[in-house]
Amino acid sequence: MVVNGTEELFDKFDKLLRLRDTANRVLVYILTSPRPVTPKELIDNLGLTENSVWKTVRRLESDGFIRSVERGEYEPNFGFITALLLFKVQELIKALEK
Repeated sequence: MVVNGTEELFDKFDKLLRLRDTANRVLVYILTSPRPVTPKELIDNLGLTENSVWKTVRRLESDGFIRSVERGEYEPNFGFITALLLFKVQELIKALEK
């Protein structure tokens, strides 16, 4: 996933903050798992439907928050999420200095 420009970074950060309940639950589960997660595991452990899990996983992957490590296994994209957070912190510091 390549993000071009400041505006796109702000958009991605805003998306991260505005995740709905299902996306939040899936992302938190994947973030806290010690190993890659399958959609079946998400369905079984979060009590979500197969359809909602697949839609959510695809959306989180296309937004760059998770990545596929093998067919049907997902892990957090810690590098991207950390970069978004650091970028936002930098912007907040700049605003406070004014």
